[in-house]
Amino acid sequence: MEKQKIIISLREHAPTLRRLGLKSLALFGSFARGDAGQDSDIDLLYEFEEGQATLDHYLELQDLLERLFRRKVELVPRKYVSAGFQRYIADDVEPVYPAEGG
Repeated sequence: MEKQKIIISLREHAPTLRRLGLKSLALFGSFARGDAGQDSDIDLLYEFEEGQATLDHYLELQDLLERLFRRKVELVPRKYVSAGFQRYIADDVEPVYPAEGG
């Protein structure tokens, strides 16, 4: 699976992401860099809209993504990412949702 296929697939699911209260989603890590291996997980930074960060929404999002991509998905909450980690991944981060202009 390549980066563009992941991004397109996620954007095609925008109505579901919106229903779950997602504010933003960004790809980072090995898939964003283009060096993912067969066993690589998909790393995604996420942020929910105010008042939408429920356990049910998180679990539904996790389940949706792992079924969609048929591999482990690592969801990382943007608000808990340290400044050091932000600098470390800065060159890899690829905004996915909302799509630009959307």
